[in-house]
Amino acid sequence: MGNGIVANGSYLTPYITPHLETILRQEGLAPVIVDTSEFEKAGGSLFCMKAFLP
Repeated sequence: MGNGIVANGSYLTPYITPHLETILRQEGLAPVIVDTSEFEKAGGSLFCMKAFLP
């Protein structure tokens, strides 16, 4: 559950469980499933892909 990114009212994640989806919808976040399998092979995660912009 900790490998997601909240952005613009969406929760980007490589997978989701029914319980997590319920929680996200209660918080007003729309889950978006993103295929990160190739990046994960190198040891990275979705959280590692984000960049902080000024």
